[in-house]
Amino acid sequence: MIRADRRTAALALLVVTALVGAVCVTGCSGKGRTDKAASSARSKAEKQREPESTLQAEFSKARVLWSDSHGRRVMEAQFKEAVGSQTGDNSTLELRTVKASLYRNGQVAATLTAPSVRADSRKKEIWASGGVSVSSALENARASADRIVWKSREDRLFGTGNVNMAKQNVSVAASSFQADTALKKTRFTDARLEMK
Repeated sequence: MIRADRRTAALALLVVTALVGAVCVTGCSGKGRTDKAASSARSKAEKQREPESTLQAEFSKARVLWSDSHGRRVMEAQFKEAVGSQTGDNSTLELRTVKASLYRNGQVAATLTAPSVRADSRKKEIWASGGVSVSSALENARASADRIVWKSREDRLFGTGNVNMAKQNVSVAASSFQADTALKKTRFTDARLEMK
């Protein structure tokens, strides 16, 4: 009886050892396959999320220069921070704490200051926001608005939200305005005029 118990115990120990070994081998190789499959799935998902032609860059305390096809300056902007991105042929740039010189025919026409500016180099347009002001370099005129879009190819400024303009002895408050870059000719919407 003692021999049978020892044989039974030895046999049971051998069976348990074999089962534990089999589980470890199967579990380890299965885990490796699972990790490889999960890693491959994650890699494919990451590739699908982001287009291959996207580029992003960040800068600080620098300036941006734009020129037209004839080499004439379009815009020169100084800024504290910038985040740029490019997808295909289209590149955009967000500038923060900006002071920009806006050019017309190669000459400075106005100076724009804004907390935030998005710039499109292909269209040569900027979208300024956060409380924007523009001062003419050719006229005694200043304008401010919540948002201002400058389309350099059209030589146009478009301002919306809390618009104020001072030109010589006239002050105008409006909901929106359109003007040439130098603020020589301006059109307002819902304007209130005040003489000084």
